Amino acid sequence: MAEKWYDGLADDAFMTETDVVYQNAVKKIREGLEKGLDFNSACAELQVENEKLKKQIIDDMLKVIIAEEHYNKNIPLDKLAATLQCVR
Repeated sequence: MAEKWYDGLADDAFMTETDVVYQNAVKKIREGLEKGLDFNSACAELQVENEKLKKQIIDDMLKVIIAEEHYNKNIPLDKLAATLQCVR
């Protein structure tokens, strides 16, 4: 098979700087939650200079976590809220 022009490029070669920041922040929040941190503590560790972007990431992640845990895994919202200890 012939080598393509993009073979060997980094996985994030076509991502904007904002995309990379977003992706890293999501990873950081997930890692914090896996360590047992509550949602706010996991988000507090984010080092995103753009406050508007940081707020958007946090809002998006809360929605994603609710969707994953409640709708996909059928975890009741009251149990999820207690686990996340999220105060917005």
